[in-house]
Amino acid sequence: LQDYAKASEAFLEAAKIKGAPVLLAVLGGRFAAKGGRTQAAIVLLKSMLNDPDIDEYREKEISDRIEALNAIMLLESAIKKYQEIYSEFPESLEALIEKGMLDSLPSNPYADRYFYSPDDGRVFFDMVR
Repeated sequence: LQDYAKASEAFLEAAKIKGAPVLLAVLGGRFAAKGGRTQAAIVLLKSMLNDPDIDEYREKEISDRIEALNAIMLLESAIKKYQEIYSEFPESLEALIEKGMLDSLPSNPYADRYFYSPDDGRVFFDMVR
């Protein structure tokens, strides 16, 4: 019911159960980002990579999610810096490069780019908001 922080906790906790579907970790990461707990999700997902029984598919899915969440944190940090300087959100992510906040945009493991909402400064790795 729009409580992304609680949803992320539940999904990420369930993902730790041996044999749990990787989708639980992936969704947990998505909900954590939406709930403002991106860093916590990254830490937990990284700990899941330490499982000696992790298979290649699961490792790739979790690694991709970590990459996307790290990029979102980087982009949102640059957006915040831009907003502090210019008192508004940038019109596009490319403006972050133009104004020297970033050297380049990070790659997205899920799409050809990151999706950005200039109305509220939120960044997404896919079109599902």
